[in-house]
Amino acid sequence: MAEAETKMSETLTFNNHRLGEIEVTSDAILHFPSGLLGFSDCRRFALLPHRPGTPFFWLVPVDREDTAFVVVNPENFFPKYCPSLTQDQLAPLALEPDVDHSLGMLVVISFRDGVPTANLRAPLILDLSQRRAVQAVQIGKEFDTQTPLFQGDAE
Repeated sequence: MAEAETKMSETLTFNNHRLGEIEVTSDAILHFPSGLLGFSDCRRFALLPHRPGTPFFWLVPVDREDTAFVVVNPENFFPKYCPSLTQDQLAPLALEPDVDHSLGMLVVISFRDGVPTANLRAPLILDLSQRRAVQAVQIGKEFDTQTPLFQGDAE
């Protein structure tokens, strides 16, 4: 019998301490060639919705059980947010500056005051069609690493 012309995606199952057992298709994994700041060993991630109807997602490393990041689309909280992306930052994705891509930002909830903040200084640049992503650190002081999530527009 001839081998199937279209390759079927394999199911990938892994565990995460916070989210339990996760099952995704292998072609749904996002690849970060350089990892994330402080987590350069994490290169493969699943991007999962938190709950239907919420703007929150989980970015979960496939190869590290003790870590999970909360991610949001900045358009939902900071509609005027527009980071400057360099060709060097986009190079691992093989994207040009004027090519469509998605943005994400990491969210942290402070243990001290319980306020969720977004890291506007290091957005995630996502090429969802090719399943690749990078973290693009913004140079300068225009954006903060701990901007309150529910404040409105970031100028």
